[in-house]
Amino acid sequence: MSKKKPVFEESLSELEKLVGRLESEEIPLAEAIAAFEKGQNLIKACEGQLQEAEQVVKQLLQGTAEDPKEAQEIDFEGHFF
Repeated sequence: MSKKKPVFEESLSELEKLVGRLESEEIPLAEAIAAFEKGQNLIKACEGQLQEAEQVVKQLLQGTAEDPKEAQEIDFEGHFF
C-alpha cells in the first residue's frame, strides 16, 4: 500500500500540537530537537500544498476571465497583487 499524503488541515493541526508542546512543557533536548525537525518537515509540506492550491486558483481565475490580463491573482494573505 502506498502512504496517503496528509491533508493540509491535518498537517497544520499536527504542527500546532508540536508548537504547543514545545512552548508549554519541559521536554528533553533530544525530544525538542526531534519535534523541531518534524515541525520543519510539516511546514515544508504545508507550503507545498499552499503553492499547489495557489496555482489551481490562478488557473481557475484565468480560465474565467475573457482577457487573461483581467484575472486577479490572489495572495493567500488576503491581498490582491
